[in-house]
Amino acid sequence: VFQVLANAVVLRDIMGSSSLLAIPMVLAQMTAPTSAATAVSSTKEMYSYWCTAERSEKPLCKHHALIAKMTATTDPEQRKALATEVKSLYTQAKTMSAGGGPGSVNPFAKDYADMKIAYCATSPAGAKTLCSTAASRFSPSGSSGSVTSSTSQAMEWFCAKESSELASKDSICKRASLLKQMRDATTTPDAKKDLLKQLKEHPAPAYGTTQAIYADFCKIKTNGELPLCTS
Repeated sequence: VFQVLANAVVLRDIMGSSSLLAIPMVLAQMTAPTSAATAVSSTKEMYSYWCTAERSEKPLCKHHALIAKMTATTDPEQRKALATEVKSLYTQAKTMSAGGGPGSVNPFAKDYADMKIAYCATSPAGAKTLCSTAASRFSPSGSSGSVTSSTSQAMEWFCAKESSELASKDSICKRASLLKQMRDATTTPDAKKDLLKQLKEHPAPAYGTTQAIYADFCKIKTNGELPLCTS
């Protein structure tokens, strides 16, 4: 800061008092906000912030940890064992949702809401995309076909990107491809059985990761009115 001011003062001495206008101009350039990070990038930091040892058994954090382990290993038996744990976690979450009675919230969604609000309350640098809607989330599950269609668009957009901050991108995109084939009316019953087997090796991404992909997709102006982005 001092160096910037010194440069402006030198400019004033050389060119006269009218160059005092240079000082706020220089300061404005110096303090201009950096571009916002992607929601995917911010979400990685958010999980690190939230998923401490004391929350390691919460559904959201446990699922995130299991997906990270699956991404890190190529051992078929280990992946199979981890996939079984993930499936068990889904079953537990479904039971918890059903046990809460009418209108109960999915535990993944509840944990995500708590995590996002707490993280965004710290005003994290560069997290504008993620935190612009700190108290909300996208709700594609169980929605209409039009929402499902724009959800597929979001995944296709994400998978078409040349690079990603996610180590799990390959698995996420493999799953998206398998689901697309499952929805294809020309896919035979036998082919669907094979696809289901493959899907077990590629469980759904961490809840927050999916939400981040949707957030990055929906911030694009031309996507803002798609059913997913208004769900």
